[in-house]
Amino acid sequence: MTIKKFIALGVIAMTIWAAAFHFTTASLPQIPPATGRLARLASIVLRAPPIVAATAGDN
Repeated sequence: MTIKKFIALGVIAMTIWAAAFHFTTASLPQIPPATGRLARLASIVLRAPPIVAATAGDN
């Protein structure tokens, strides 16, 4: 993988992560406390598929 592709993939990954983090933290006050942990976990788990798909599509 060239440096340009690595940087582009990193920028995409950071953007997706930042958006998921923003939406999760913005919605946490509206979620009852018992499911707040689930929302944080979902944020972490749902970040991975776009990064994996971008990596797989690059091969």
